[in-house]
Amino acid sequence: MADVVPVTPEHVAELLQGIRAPDVDEFWAAARLTPAQALSMSLECRGDRWAALHEGKLLCIFGVARGSLLTTSGTIWLIGHRRIDRMARAFLVDCRPTLDAILSRYSHLSNYVDARNRRAIRWLQWLGFQIHPAAPHGAEGLPFHYFEKGCG
Repeated sequence: MADVVPVTPEHVAELLQGIRAPDVDEFWAAARLTPAQALSMSLECRGDRWAALHEGKLLCIFGVARGSLLTTSGTIWLIGHRRIDRMARAFLVDCRPTLDAILSRYSHLSNYVDARNRRAIRWLQWLGFQIHPAAPHGAEGLPFHYFEKGCG
């Protein structure tokens, strides 16, 4: 099972040393951001952020950016370490309960996913997100899927 803990500077440094290639490609296609820029922007947003660890090893940093204090909608995001693919079972065991806990705080979650990232799209579908048809998006105009999930 994975542990979900508050993000520390050590988690950030570890993630930047082992970030997944599909995430790097997505940052660039969406906004021409480096991994450090994308992670910094994600962590600076108003909202919640966590690290998922398995046996003390970082799997990912994820969170929800809240647009304003007046809304319960959020932009969900996740940046994965390469070892998440090797420890996928440990990660998947806790995904649904963690998402349920997030949905107890946010009524609607959404974001965009690079259409080239098939593994992420399958995972989002498994979690029950609605995946919309791919359309040009971001700085590179590549196909991205808008995805969303609401409680209720």
